Amino acid sequence: MKKLLFLIGIFVCVFPITAKAAVASSVGTRDLNIYLFRESECEKCEDIKKYISDKAKKNQNIVLKEIEVKDNKETYNNTKKVLKFKENKYPVIVIGSDYFIGFDSKKLDKVIDSYLNTKGDYCDLISHIENNLGTDNCIKGNSDIYNPITPFKMVIIIICILVILWCIYIMIGLLKEYKQELKKEREKEKPRKEKLEVKEAKNNQKDNIKKNTKENVKKKSKKQS
Repeated sequence: MKKLLFLIGIFVCVFPITAKAAVASSVGTRDLNIYLFRESECEKCEDIKKYISDKAKKNQNIVLKEIEVKDNKETYNNTKKVLKFKENKYPVIVIGSDYFIGFDSKKLDKVIDSYLNTKGDYCDLISHIENNLGTDNCIKGNSDIYNPITPFKMVIIIICILVILWCIYIMIGLLKEYKQELKKEREKEKPRKEKLEVKEAKNNQKDNIKKNTKENVKKKSKKQS
């Protein structure tokens, strides 16, 4: 029974870690579309294109999509409307629902890494705009990464919480059993200790008697001499 409880305890403790690892393994398996709104004559646009292309060579999940503004004015204007920026400066980079005007490599790297390391789906704002899918579910403006909790994710979270609680319950039960066994062993050892103490006391008493006897003999022998 104890072994069974122990095995159950190990299973319920390891399961959440395994589930977490399984979810984590899915991170970075989807494509991350990076949209570059640009004009034909734009030095910074070329710099950004090269920078993102180099990153895409190292990570196949990164996909660079260039959009010439003059040929895609409707998409550009709808993007401006949704993201609420009025400047007509280039380049404009849109990742998910985050955007940048100009070129800031540190900020760009941070956002790219955040999206790649985020579990689950994200809102591809430009794809929604181009395909008339609506943008109400996308977070607008320079915002946090869109990562909605779907019913499936909620079920997984609830299961993990229940498993963790069950794990705690099993561990408490095992701890109580261990304490009870320890108490029983101490109770068994108590009579033994008492016997040993009595035996030791008797031996000490005998030793004291022998010692006193020897001392008395010595005293008598001194008096006689």
